[in-house]
Amino acid sequence: MKNKFIYPVDSIKRTNDFLNANNLEYRSGPYMQGEWLWPREDILTWEFFHKNERAAWSDGSTNIIHFPNEIIKLLPQNKRKLIIQAGGNAGLYPKLYSTMFEKVITFEPDHRWFVCLINNCPETNVFKLQTALGNDNDPVKMVAPDFKGRKNLGANYIEPNGDIPKIKLDSLGVNPDCMHLDIEGSEWETIVGATETIKRAKPLIVVEWNQSGGKYGWTDDKIATLMTDLGYEVYKEWHRDRAYKHKDVSYE
Repeated sequence: MKNKFIYPVDSIKRTNDFLNANNLEYRSGPYMQGEWLWPREDILTWEFFHKNERAAWSDGSTNIIHFPNEIIKLLPQNKRKLIIQAGGNAGLYPKLYSTMFEKVITFEPDHRWFVCLINNCPETNVFKLQTALGNDNDPVKMVAPDFKGRKNLGANYIEPNGDIPKIKLDSLGVNPDCMHLDIEGSEWETIVGATETIKRAKPLIVVEWNQSGGKYGWTDDKIATLMTDLGYEVYKEWHRDRAYKHKDVSYE
């Protein structure tokens, strides 16, 4: 399979030719400290991290707070060995989780987001996979929605018949303590493809909760049945996200 996105194997070279050829740029801001490689045309994902998320999680101080800081509060110290996180996007959440868990496995199927992820998140305990997740191995393509002319590349979602690999989490044979899935409606197929993993490890499962699974046929009733059949119950809800825990696991 030929990758449409070409980048240096050893490192991301900071050259104008490379940035211009792939429509990338470096950005910086007070809420994401440091310099971040980012798609030039993206507006709303950057605004989300710098405005929406800051407003949602502000504690009234100068502390930098992101959603992973809330999730980690749910897990005791002995449940912080491995987290599976998807989608990796430009690497902010994997970078944060690298300081909270012994190991992070992150997934990002989009070519340009993936190279941003590599550049922005060099932490050696973060394992990065350029693949989509689901309940089969059928290749997919990425679709970027347009919000009244303002690009939100963080809302990219998958459709069939593409050239991007897709795998089942069960194929990894790992035992995660937590699964954090924010993959624009593919959360539920990914959970189905991780059934054996979930039954074995009983991880905390955090998913985006915005009915985006509807385009794949995942109604609220179908989701409730899936999670109940796996022995899971709602543990905590936030603005647009929900945590499920297995009924036999206690985090107290």
